[in-house]
Amino acid sequence: MILLVASTLIPLCMFIIPFCEVLGALGLVLAVMGVNMGCIDCLANLKMIQLYGEAVAPFLQVRVGAHVGVGVGRVCTWVWVWVCVAWL
Repeated sequence: MILLVASTLIPLCMFIIPFCEVLGALGLVLAVMGVNMGCIDCLANLKMIQLYGEAVAPFLQVRVGAHVGVGVGRVCTWVWVWVCVAWL
């Protein structure tokens, strides 16, 4: 049930974003969307562990590696932007 509600609220939040004229409202909508994405992520991990038991460990480690890659990419992007702005 929680997964259904979270999966329904994410597109609803994305629909509401363009109509947010106040920064606080936008922050609230993004916070609700983030909480729902976190719920989906946690429930998906839990369900994978329940279904596959010990065999699921490599798949969970791949997801952690992907998050590390995204983090490194974000840092590199900010450094690149900072260098480009300083060069101008």
